[in-house]
Amino acid sequence: MSVKKSLGYKPDISLCVIVKDELENLKKNLSPLIGRFPEVIVIDTGSTDGTRHHVDSLTDHVRVIDFTWVDDFSAARNQYLKAATCKWIYWMDADEHLDPSYVSILKKCSKKGKKNAWAYRYQPGMTTFQIKLFPRMPGVKYVMRCHEQIYPSLTKAGVKKIRFFPEPFKIDNPSYAETPQESSMRNIELLKLDIQEQPAYLMSYVHLAYDYCNLGRYDDGIAILDSMLSKKSVVLSGQDKQARNLAVAAKQMISLQKKLHTKMGEGKSLKREEMDELIRLGGIR
Repeated sequence: MSVKKSLGYKPDISLCVIVKDELENLKKNLSPLIGRFPEVIVIDTGSTDGTRHHVDSLTDHVRVIDFTWVDDFSAARNQYLKAATCKWIYWMDADEHLDPSYVSILKKCSKKGKKNAWAYRYQPGMTTFQIKLFPRMPGVKYVMRCHEQIYPSLTKAGVKKIRFFPEPFKIDNPSYAETPQESSMRNIELLKLDIQEQPAYLMSYVHLAYDYCNLGRYDDGIAILDSMLSKKSVVLSGQDKQARNLAVAAKQMISLQKKLHTKMGEGKSLKREEMDELIRLGGIR
């Protein structure tokens, strides 16, 4: 019996994941899902822990593709876009846990049509989000080495609206519970390359500022945002305007974070209204 028939419905969605040495996470998080999707694509960027052998041992609708890591998350993600054959893409990180029953929610979302893509906020109250489910269409691809973006190509391809998954959809991802220093340090190096290669892409400056803030390098983050906001452009795209608005909010948040850090060192705290604003901006989670 085919996977689609055994499900009782046909979610035309490719489940995609990038891995490197994620054997235990795959056993825990991917295995319960593979029977729920007609196609599963795993991009392996150089595992040595048995990940490749494990994926090869799974059912025939699970495919593993080797990809040499080139310091570019978009390049890796674009490999599963090239390999996918379903009409929709849903991607997950190896350490994410998704209740298998929520695949029915993904199916309902996809039925809303290809003018929509679907996003998720890992941290409630944050202004940032990840586009997790989107239609597979010509020209759709990720850009930027770090904090990779699919939104620009989706809008060009005809997606009109980014919508949020309805309740009770929820993803558990421990990576978003804290921001390890190693991750921020890696991101900073990749974002610097992005800015060097594509200086007109303003969101990279915002992401870089946040990663500096995660390391407590507040002045570096503020300097990056000041540099970005000082750039003059005759015509700003909608995405540029959004990036500049986010930069203004990010500068305010980082400035408050810096002030809080200084106050705490003095055994003091921020004023109540400053704390409320910092919480609103996502600086305290």
